[in-house]
Amino acid sequence: MQNRYVGDIGDYAKYSLLRALSDGLKLGVSWYLYPDETNGDGGHVGYLLRPDKWRQPDSETFDTLRMIVGDFLHEKQDRGVAAIEESDLLPGATFWSRLLIREGRGGRAQARWRSEWFEDSMTCLGDCNIVFADPDNGLREREKLKPGLRKSGKSICEEEALSLADSDRPVIVYHHNTMFRGGHSAEVKYWQRRLGIGTSAVRWRPVSPRTFFILNCTDELRQRAEQWCEKWNRPKQVYFQDYPVEFDECG
Repeated sequence: MQNRYVGDIGDYAKYSLLRALSDGLKLGVSWYLYPDETNGDGGHVGYLLRPDKWRQPDSETFDTLRMIVGDFLHEKQDRGVAAIEESDLLPGATFWSRLLIREGRGGRAQARWRSEWFEDSMTCLGDCNIVFADPDNGLREREKLKPGLRKSGKSICEEEALSLADSDRPVIVYHHNTMFRGGHSAEVKYWQRRLGIGTSAVRWRPVSPRTFFILNCTDELRQRAEQWCEKWNRPKQVYFQDYPVEFDECG
């Protein structure tokens, strides 16, 4: 996550889904906060000017984000995760907001910083019974993640995701879909297999495809996720993808 993404169209989906899944639960949010870059990403806020098209699925989330982005455009406040934390979008949530990247350091020092950062995040979110992890890019295989590299701060290692989900705690992980061989459906199944039995997924495809993986997905969360997808009512654009039965059949 980068502060400049707050209010982007992907944020709309994210907070709307989190509100639906965490209702009545103690939510913890690990931002996986990465320093703002200077490219053109994070500029998809035009949907906020189209309430006729976008407000209906979740008017409360839409209105809150429109206020936050509007205040930013009028220089009333900074656009960033602090605005989300101070709003009522995720009431009662615990937030882990420390930067994952330590400025001016790399190599072993950065790797050590990340390890300490993650352990501290586990302590901060220890009493939460559902957790959301929000890396900039998404999941990365444990054998490919190089924690000493700055760019690795844009990913969550699958080992970290599994640690957050220890003791059967439900964990939602953001993943920005890639140019995966076989397409996005194959990519989702790939990560479901790696993350283990009970990992469901919500796929959200408008503008820029992304997936929210739900580790330790309970029957209640599955029902909430399916209802949320139906509420958005965008055939073949927003839908639930359960853990594939064929994984159990073939071992």
